[in-house]
Amino acid sequence: MANGGLKKMLTLAIGEGVSSARATIFGHQLNPTGKKSAHKVLRMKMFGEKVAQWYPHDINKDDPLVMARQQQEINWFYGMKKMKPNGCWPVLLADGEKETQLGLDSNIRPKIWRVYERRRGKARERKEEENACAWDA
Repeated sequence: MANGGLKKMLTLAIGEGVSSARATIFGHQLNPTGKKSAHKVLRMKMFGEKVAQWYPHDINKDDPLVMARQQQEINWFYGMKKMKPNGCWPVLLADGEKETQLGLDSNIRPKIWRVYERRRGKARERKEEENACAWDA
């Protein structure tokens, strides 16, 4: 009987030593009572600045030319969204047609565009009207 009790005590002592060693090595919280603890929530890593430090700095944001080009593309896109309900938007030209630029820098929009108007499902060249699109300038 004493032999079994000694064995049980040694097993518990070794188990406690192993679990405490494991907790210190892996950074776990020891909870021998098994009660609920907020340690898991408090141990979580904070997001924000620490996560942002993992990624390199975007050098494009420092270059004013790149930012101006991106802003011009955004303005072009929103201009297109405004023109679309009126039936005025640029369509890509086929080979051999007359080149027309929309007044944008050639580095930004190197493609050639012509303004068309859609009526009754057919695309045709727009005539000069009083409500002309801004792209005809």
